[in-house]
Amino acid sequence: MSSSGRIGRDAPYIPRECDMQWYTTEEVCEILGRFSQVVLVGDSMLRHVIGALNIIMREDLGYGGVTDWNFDARERERCFCNDQFDVTECSVQGIYKTEDVIKHDPLSLACPRLVPGWSTDLRMEQMVRYPMEEIELERLEMAIDTNPSARKAFILGHGLWNDLEIDKSKAWLDTVIKDLTTRPEHASSLDNT
Repeated sequence: MSSSGRIGRDAPYIPRECDMQWYTTEEVCEILGRFSQVVLVGDSMLRHVIGALNIIMREDLGYGGVTDWNFDARERERCFCNDQFDVTECSVQGIYKTEDVIKHDPLSLACPRLVPGWSTDLRMEQMVRYPMEEIELERLEMAIDTNPSARKAFILGHGLWNDLEIDKSKAWLDTVIKDLTTRPEHASSLDNT
């Protein structure tokens, strides 16, 4: 991908020999809207994914991934654009639940405007190390909608907190999947796509 690039100002990035799909905000909202809940489970790698999804859903490159509704003047200046991810004091104010946007800045959320009836619960549950603490598994269980007929999607990502050690990452993944699939109220509604 490093030999690829953009042709013109604000043009999309064109990868070389890599098939990447570029989605509009409306397409992202439609995809997420297929589920009652989309839960990202993992470490800081997924913190960037949920931040990117919030940027798209809020159509705000500058502050879309962070809780800018409670920023003071210094944070507003300091946490703009890439710094919302790169600066620790900014990234700790990431948006981890769509319900927080709905509560504090509902008009910034484009999905309900673009897709009538959109009400997806997008959230991230941080589970960073293996072995996992029981409280993290309990928190994950509490975060998941118990309605067995509601479609849910889970995005799992792990590695950095265990130094990308394959055995620990595999054990982490096995533990999360076992936890999700052994609970009867969740297993029937999991989406395998």
